[in-house]
Amino acid sequence: MSEKPPLLAPGVELERVLADPEALLRKRLGRTEIRRAIFALLLIGLGALLLGLYLHDPEPGGEHVPLSAVIAVFVLIAMFFLGGVRYLWEALTSGPRHARLLRIVRNEPERVARIYAAVMRSRPGVHRELIRPPEAENMPAAAGGYHIVIELKDPSRLERLLGIHKHAVIARAQDIPALLAYLRAQAPNAAGPPDF
Repeated sequence: MSEKPPLLAPGVELERVLADPEALLRKRLGRTEIRRAIFALLLIGLGALLLGLYLHDPEPGGEHVPLSAVIAVFVLIAMFFLGGVRYLWEALTSGPRHARLLRIVRNEPERVARIYAAVMRSRPGVHRELIRPPEAENMPAAAGGYHIVIELKDPSRLERLLGIHKHAVIARAQDIPALLAYLRAQAPNAAGPPDF
């Protein structure tokens, strides 16, 4: 049986965390975007590596290479580049989106549909596994980390298609209870996690 992670790591002052939960939320939003930018640069680098390997082939496009293989290679390279550019654009333009989210949480809490915690990449094939409330008691050990998801009401079709009506904030286990308490106090009518 696996051990539950400690709610607060040794040396963490609970009063400091609870004193300004909005500053903690801003810090976690910023760290989320740093990780997104690193992932984007990794994707772009992999695309560049594949392109370099293809172009420096001793016999590029030789007689024995089928056209479908060449097309597949360029589609893969384009997926890496375009995915990296999308994530990098999201990371670089995150400031206004974060300010808008914080403004909605503070001034328009009725626009928040759901607030819940989730485990990132808990097992193969699952991107996010929801944590049942009360989260402090049901928090599983997660090597991939934790998310706090803030879902907004009435997204447009484009927002729903792009997934930008859900704001996922990467957080540490010890930050989850304080951040959830702050967000739920700001938006008391927001629902919890979707049905299990």
